[in-house]
Amino acid sequence: MSKKHLNKRIINRKDCDNQPKQNKYINKNVASLYFGEKAYIFLSLAYIQHQWERFSDWEAKEMKQFWEFNSTIHQLTWDKAYSHSGLRYKKINENKYPAGGIKENLSPDVSLFEFRITDKARVHGFRINNIFFLCWLDRNHRICSI
Repeated sequence: MSKKHLNKRIINRKDCDNQPKQNKYINKNVASLYFGEKAYIFLSLAYIQHQWERFSDWEAKEMKQFWEFNSTIHQLTWDKAYSHSGLRYKKINENKYPAGGIKENLSPDVSLFEFRITDKARVHGFRINNIFFLCWLDRNHRICSI
């Protein structure tokens, strides 16, 4: 069997050899990727409270809207998200959230808030550095009525 395929490269070896030897970085100021209001948002489902509501409760149309929301926030920095008219960032009093789960384990300095997905649907969670930890799905905006 031929082994010619082992010599194939995505980038031609000659092109690599002609390049000056230097370190290349995605971003030399890596701290700007992770901290501050100019940091881009990452979404984490690490602490999602599935006993409250699950993605499987959502209809296909609602899931499509969620993934559109997900795409939107990944393109925003925190300072832009706070003022984004469609997301309508809003702090929510922790007493509004269901008892049990993550709520009792949060540090007192962590603020809970919601982002709007549709006129009715919301997602709730908290921020640490540039990560939005989504904790509660709220397709019918029930949390604020607790």
